[in-house]
Amino acid sequence: MSLWMDQFNQVTASPGGDVYTNWTYTGATDNGPSYVSASFVGGDDNFGTMTTVQTSVTAFYTTQYGYYWPVGISYQSVLRNDGQSSVAITVNIGDFQ
Repeated sequence: MSLWMDQFNQVTASPGGDVYTNWTYTGATDNGPSYVSASFVGGDDNFGTMTTVQTSVTAFYTTQYGYYWPVGISYQSVLRNDGQSSVAITVNIGDFQ
């Protein structure tokens, strides 16, 4: 398993707000199931609950050769702030390769 910590730019999620992510792996290859979680920035006054509410995979193709030809794969996730205050986060991504 690989784990990439503190990915993407730091964002602030308001209470009830969603954070959307999108990523690909080198060569736009399929890396199987991925796990996504919030990484809270700091810790002195940055507390709350971020819930991963969706992960998805999108495969792209072209028909320019007269048949379906794979072009790439991208991954997406949605994290929701279920807490009562705004939180600053980055994202951790794990895969099972």
